[in-house]
Amino acid sequence: MRIVFSALLLALAATNADAVDFNCEGCSPAQMQSKALGFGRGEHRIYSFSTSTAFVFTVTCSNAQPNGAAGPISDNVTAKQSPDSSPQAAGCTNGAQLQVMTSPLSPEENTAFILARDFFKDHPKNNQGADLTYNARNTSYGSSVYQILNNYPARQNLFNDIKEDINGFKQYTAVLAAAVLAGFNIISNRVIIQVTFQDGSTVQVVYDGNLHTFEVIPSTARNNVGNPIVESNSMGYAGHYDLVGADVGEYLNYLRSLGIPIVGGGSGGIRASCVWDPAKNTLTCKIL
Repeated sequence: MRIVFSALLLALAATNADAVDFNCEGCSPAQMQSKALGFGRGEHRIYSFSTSTAFVFTVTCSNAQPNGAAGPISDNVTAKQSPDSSPQAAGCTNGAQLQVMTSPLSPEENTAFILARDFFKDHPKNNQGADLTYNARNTSYGSSVYQILNNYPARQNLFNDIKEDINGFKQYTAVLAAAVLAGFNIISNRVIIQVTFQDGSTVQVVYDGNLHTFEVIPSTARNNVGNPIVESNSMGYAGHYDLVGADVGEYLNYLRSLGIPIVGGGSGGIRASCVWDPAKNTLTCKIL
């Protein structure tokens, strides 16, 4: 079995006087400072994993002083107040301009940043996040997606394997815990997990880092050639389903276990037409 994770980075919208955590990948300290000014007033943490660079930029009006002293942002660039006359300064009163003070991350923030940097170094990002793979041989939840869709103990066995056996997942949860401790929005609190079973069937699972829970994502189950699978006896699954590539007999037994009546065709059919009967609150699948 293969399990693929997608760990999505947060990209938070910024308004004046808001705090923003922003991944400015490949940016120089000067570019980060300019980005902070563009976000407006607030305390902004801007970082780049590829350059191992991260700073806190406190943007205020020139007639107000931020708390604390500024520190160096690198070995050869020092913190400074930089007045700005751009339109972003319009939120300041009495003709004041925006200014920015730069300081290093706190120890807690720096720990979260380093853990996140190392995580994405080990598991490079794609458009959705980071990919992790896991080849499992545990059959406590069966060799096919059908077992976990309609079997609570089987789902829990799968979720336990994800938590216990996959180093990348443990690495992710360590990053998340450090980020929560530092109040640093450097990694998403939700991970999408693509699960591939031994027969090639698949389903997606989501982990909620706030609640520490897993759930199967509805309408993501696929048979071993990628065709959608009916997941419950509900009107949302009315429609046509290709049975090519599936063990049709096993599929039909699975549908019956959901309380879905099967009519026509038998196990030799290659397509199912499922119709919702509102009077009976039942989905009936005809094998063609």
